[in-house]
Amino acid sequence: MAKLFAFFVLLFVISLEANIANNTEQKIELQADFVGGDTHLVTANGHVKIRYKSTLIKADYVIYDRDKKLLNINGNVYIRNPDGTIVRSDKLTINTQQSKVVFDKFFYKDEKKLWISSTKAKKYADCFSMQDAIMSTCLTNNPDWHLSFLEADYNSTAKNIKLKDIKFYIKETPVLYLPYLSF
Repeated sequence: MAKLFAFFVLLFVISLEANIANNTEQKIELQADFVGGDTHLVTANGHVKIRYKSTLIKADYVIYDRDKKLLNINGNVYIRNPDGTIVRSDKLTINTQQSKVVFDKFFYKDEKKLWISSTKAKKYADCFSMQDAIMSTCLTNNPDWHLSFLEADYNSTAKNIKLKDIKFYIKETPVLYLPYLSF
């Protein structure tokens, strides 16, 4: 009974803060084996599932700091978006007040089999930035071709990506270098 009560308290607090931040009704569902917390921190662990709009997030554990408006999602993070894209990460931190997301070990795959793997990634509004990344449409293990790049900035509204320090590989052999590319 205490778990059920804590779940409803957490759901109410997160929904209320999302409503205040966006001035629209947002429905957030949380499921976990354990939910607890106090006036400052809310924690959930064990088979955590978060549903927000049509997005599903799975993780090992979640910590929400109400004072700082930070949602830390940790361990085997899996995100399935309504458009069919999938994101995997070791950890992500969401600043709910600023709509800013920071990923550790970011992996993205779309419905057309394009994938991007990066050591770090950030999302702010409609813009993504990545560092030390690899991109391909081949299998993730030993791809036939791939692009590696030091930095990338993607604007999803403008549908534009800017890459810096790009190397094109066939298997493990670099065949082309470009200092900058935008498309």
